[in-house]
Amino acid sequence: MKEKSNRFKLLHGELKFDALFKLMWSFRKLYLINLGIAFVIAVIYAFSLPRYYETKVLLAPEYSSGSSNLGGLGGLASLAGINIGSMGGEDAIVPTLYPDLIASTDFLISLFDVQIITKDSAYQGSLKKYMQTEQKVPWWTQGMASVKRLFKSSEGAEREVLHPDPFFLSKADMILAKNIGGKFECVVDKKTNVITLQATDQDPLVSALLVDTVRVRLQDFIIEYRTQKARNDLKHIQVLRDEAEKNYKKNLRQYTAYADANRGLVLQTDLSRLDELKNATQTSYNIYNQLVQQVELAKSKVLERTPAFTVIQNATVPVLPAGPKRSLIVIAFCMLCFLGTTVYIVIKN
Repeated sequence: MKEKSNRFKLLHGELKFDALFKLMWSFRKLYLINLGIAFVIAVIYAFSLPRYYETKVLLAPEYSSGSSNLGGLGGLASLAGINIGSMGGEDAIVPTLYPDLIASTDFLISLFDVQIITKDSAYQGSLKKYMQTEQKVPWWTQGMASVKRLFKSSEGAEREVLHPDPFFLSKADMILAKNIGGKFECVVDKKTNVITLQATDQDPLVSALLVDTVRVRLQDFIIEYRTQKARNDLKHIQVLRDEAEKNYKKNLRQYTAYADANRGLVLQTDLSRLDELKNATQTSYNIYNQLVQQVELAKSKVLERTPAFTVIQNATVPVLPAGPKRSLIVIAFCMLCFLGTTVYIVIKN
């Protein structure tokens, strides 16, 4: 008996595989039982996981290099008194920060009111309500939630708010925002600056709608951010232009009225007053004309600062689910069971 047990021991630090195979064969019934149990558990686990779909979008942002692209407008700007070079500068939000932008609480909360519809048209409404009522979860998650509800106090029920304040979120809204954030993935290629947006959801149409919505809102945010200063400058110059136009028209009315009322008079005081009104009208017109030119230059600055996004790959409703990989889950369970049983047998014998 001692010699039989010694056959399965280490020989010069290496295990004899023929002895190991004989040992494993002698416990084949144990393997069959354990693998059968693992197979059943794996099947139950794999089919309890809800299927999900993934939709991907590829974007290539195109940015202008700054005021140098205006070319000959630089000379006109200097004549109009606008220093275009001072309007340039590096952006604080670069493409590598886009993933952090999408994961921010403000961005996620802004998606609460997004209107979506499932592929079978069984649900149509806001994303917030969809996340609260239409998401499938495994049976063990439902069981744990039921147990938690038994011990949860019914006091202080939270009021449903479609547009909550990001500064003061309720616990439910904070958890919901994190769950929505888990549906998105943003990857930026540092070499090419190509932006990859991906959305995951249990409904194929919802995943496509979500990734397309994030794409549009990301583009709008970047456009608004990059053109904010130029648009503010444009509004300021437009206000000055409107005031200059009013002042010019006021001086013009005074000049024409005085000229009509004093036609044919040769008094020096009248002529001096007429020249004074004429010069004031000409000066106000020159200021107004200069501001009109500056408004046009400010508009071209807004256009220059507006980035263009080339959509390399549009959102497409997926046909096949991306997961879970049920066959791989079953194989993994069986392999782990096989290895665990083998280790148990080797250690025991």
